[in-house]
Amino acid sequence: MVLEKIKTFFKSQFSEFEIQDFDPRTQWGSAWSIFGAWAIPSFLFVYCVETYRPENEYFIKAIDQAIGPNLWNVIGSFGLCLFGMAIIFSNIETIAKVTNKILFGTYSIGALTLGVLTGQWLFVANKSELIWWQVGIFDIKSAIFLVILLALNCFIWYLTFLLKTDTGNKSTPLTKLENMNLSWRVSTGLGIIVLIIYGFLTQE
Repeated sequence: MVLEKIKTFFKSQFSEFEIQDFDPRTQWGSAWSIFGAWAIPSFLFVYCVETYRPENEYFIKAIDQAIGPNLWNVIGSFGLCLFGMAIIFSNIETIAKVTNKILFGTYSIGALTLGVLTGQWLFVANKSELIWWQVGIFDIKSAIFLVILLALNCFIWYLTFLLKTDTGNKSTPLTKLENMNLSWRVSTGLGIIVLIIYGFLTQE
């Protein structure tokens, strides 16, 4: 009897949502075009510096600064906290707009960083002191690391998809979220906020 009531409650809360509400395939094109607009130039910059101006300390410092994760972490953490706020106050479109912009900026920074990291992996990493099997392990580890970073950055973009459509309107999931029980929205949003703040404060 209790399980049946719980099942009925969940159905009443999530009945409005459909699978296609969370399907981002219609916006993948714009996501990858923006990713390429940041990643490709940064990749080419690393290639040109290492090929034609490797002695230029200014350019080398610029590359080193571009791969620092701190900016991505700080802005991303702030954006994720706002995402929790957007869930709680899903009826206030301004919060969703601000969150979308911040997360989109985080996605762009991540794309630039990935372009630089890929360029460094291919053109800068010093493998001369490694024997052949160590080179293979180095390349595999680096490739896995880049794939993980790409997945994290795509996840950031997916959160922007859950907030806004490609035309700038409120997304379908966020619109339907307004009809959910307030206690669910508050608990979910606060859970995200607390988790992000805890993770951010415990970083060394």
